[in-house]
Amino acid sequence: MEKDYIKQLIRESATKVCQALNDLQAIERQFNDDLVDDNGKNVEAEYYALHNAIIALKSAYEEIKDI
Repeated sequence: MEKDYIKQLIRESATKVCQALNDLQAIERQFNDDLVDDNGKNVEAEYYALHNAIIALKSAYEEIKDI
């Protein structure tokens, strides 16, 4: 019984990671190609912070999705 419960928790965690990943990717798509905001301010650092978070979440998802 405990093993099934742990597997269920892992599946739920994988789902939450996937949802967060989808949300972050939607935000990433909102950045323009020049990486500047509406006021002309450079947002390259913010973009790459977001991009790195997406990469980390993808890695986490790949590690737990098939458990």
